[in-house]
Amino acid sequence: MKKRILVLEKDKQLGNLASTILAVRGHEVVYDSSCQKAMEFVTNTPPDLIIVGEQMSDIDGLGLIAKVRDENDEIPIVFVARQWRDEDFYRMLREDLKVSLVAHRPLRTSVFSAQLFGLLGSNYDSPFSGETPLLDASSAPVPLPQTGSGDMTGMPSSVEFDKLKIRFVKSIPDRLGKLGTILNTLESGIQNTFLDNAITIAHNLKGTSLSWGFEEMGRLAENMERMLKLCIGTSGEVQRDQFQLCLPLYTHMQEQAELIHAQYSALTDTASNGDADGADENDGAVAKVLVVTDQPLPDARGQTDTGLSLDFIQTRSEDALIKASQMNLDAAIIEVSASTRDASLVLARELRDISGYENLPLGFISDAGQTDDRAASTHAGSSLFLERPLEPNMVRRVTSQLIAMREGGRFRVLVVDDDEDLAALTCRCLAQFGILARFVLDPLQVMTVLSEFNPDLILLDVVMPGMSGFEVCRALRSSPRWRDVPILFLTGQTDLNSRLTAYEAGADDYLPKPVINVELLTRVKVRLERSRELKERSERDMLTGLLLRRAFSEQVNSVIAECQRYDFKFSLCLMDVDHFKKVNDTYGHTAGDDVLATFGRLLRKRFRVEDVRGRWGGEEFILAFKHEKKEVMQVALTRIMEELKQIEFHGENDEIFHVTFSAGLASFPDEAENLQDLVKVADRRLYLAKERGRKQVIIED
Repeated sequence: MKKRILVLEKDKQLGNLASTILAVRGHEVVYDSSCQKAMEFVTNTPPDLIIVGEQMSDIDGLGLIAKVRDENDEIPIVFVARQWRDEDFYRMLREDLKVSLVAHRPLRTSVFSAQLFGLLGSNYDSPFSGETPLLDASSAPVPLPQTGSGDMTGMPSSVEFDKLKIRFVKSIPDRLGKLGTILNTLESGIQNTFLDNAITIAHNLKGTSLSWGFEEMGRLAENMERMLKLCIGTSGEVQRDQFQLCLPLYTHMQEQAELIHAQYSALTDTASNGDADGADENDGAVAKVLVVTDQPLPDARGQTDTGLSLDFIQTRSEDALIKASQMNLDAAIIEVSASTRDASLVLARELRDISGYENLPLGFISDAGQTDDRAASTHAGSSLFLERPLEPNMVRRVTSQLIAMREGGRFRVLVVDDDEDLAALTCRCLAQFGILARFVLDPLQVMTVLSEFNPDLILLDVVMPGMSGFEVCRALRSSPRWRDVPILFLTGQTDLNSRLTAYEAGADDYLPKPVINVELLTRVKVRLERSRELKERSERDMLTGLLLRRAFSEQVNSVIAECQRYDFKFSLCLMDVDHFKKVNDTYGHTAGDDVLATFGRLLRKRFRVEDVRGRWGGEEFILAFKHEKKEVMQVALTRIMEELKQIEFHGENDEIFHVTFSAGLASFPDEAENLQDLVKVADRRLYLAKERGRKQVIIED
């Protein structure tokens, strides 16, 4: 029977996920972020289920739940939390607010689906069965076991360790089976002393998992142990409300056990068989590319010349969005034909609308000679066209370039070492944390590979032919583009003078060989996370997520240098929101901020990953479109205008209003040869657009 589900959160990704899960069963999903609207729904047409996130546009999630409970005490409520809390928080949700289920981000679609259908009273046959998609891209793959020093792959250094490790992996299902039997017995209502046995199983699983490096399983087991202890009442009885929190946690443990077994088995098989052909699906260093086509695709899997592996996942257009939500993609390529052109463009935009994929690199496949609609494809975000017939080496080469365009996403590490075996093993070690890693053997090629790969961190050897690591480090520190990238030396030279020279050259850290696996991973991971956080804070506007003026100018000046070197062209656009002061005065500054934030998100999702987007100041935005003429971008920007006009905004008194923008375009080098002059030309045309009635894009004086 069709049910009505109300999803309440400011971030639309929760509503998108709920729609993806429930729409396939014919249920109706209503999304809103306003407390007033939510209470109107609850009062007038009570839904069958309410899903609440932590933050609404005008109230927090807990405050909203309290208001709902004042009005209706019966509607099942799911609360989606961003992090684990203490036991008092969960007890308050259960006892005071009568929340039926607490879920935690990142949400796994298979688990969340089962929980929702259980609350709705439906039999669950998930289209995501066997999959573990995430609501966002923030989670890394399961870390594999770490052992002795010098073991760069994470594989044990002795046969005995291998046997012990494999035996533990095989024991996990049996341990969880015993734990599940006890939980089922307790759930049936029988009062017994089995709870202590369950606590013991969880405690042992926690300790052994953490000892072998299975950190996620260890964390889940630790949470299970803590939750089970809270289930014991003062008289020895099982606390039913607290016990209910253990059930979804157990489901997560089962899911994690499947991941551990699959991932560990794959890597041990690879280690046993030597070099395997093609990419290993469970290797975190494999770049995953979704290819949407019904036609045969040549087998282009395998490694590029510098060690980055590619894996192509082929799917049909009707399954593409679900498939994309089930994995952490690095790029997508979509088939475009005369009959599917419009649908393919829509699919491209929908892929970029998925949370975490705002800057997903996109490419199109088309038959030779097919017309390339530059404006439509640029608006949809396509960075390249592949023409059939496809040749595997060409597909690998251009796909590797496509992946390199992405900023954000999975962390990238470049390993510079003339020892190919050690470089490859280091990449495999980093892959265990979901890091995309590739190596370069010749230090003289570093600058070229840097531009292709755009790494977040560099691991650098000292002693190499042609150019020492110290010299490479100094060269990078003298480059405006790479002066801030973290550099870690990984070398056998451990004397004091070498260490001092490394730091004087500009290194951030120094690790002697052989390095203990967990130490390398920990230092790299900490540096990566800290570096990205600092970069985001210093370069991006917090409200819109776009580059600040300084960062935008630096990137565009690099584009100008590239265009001068290769005789390329590009277009620059200056735009601002029409009547923005009126928006603030009429609807309030909160509504004005919402307009800017929404417009910023729209600009991030559209266009190509290599295009540069910035907030120039106030309500002004600025964009640079590489290799595109202003005539093409005028059409693409008009498409953005139509999208923006369809978005409903709400004032502080819940008034509904719409906005538009005006824009001016300038071309390099025809109309100006530096950023300052390009901005002047674009600004002049922006004012012309305003004088001529606004909501238009001007390309000529």
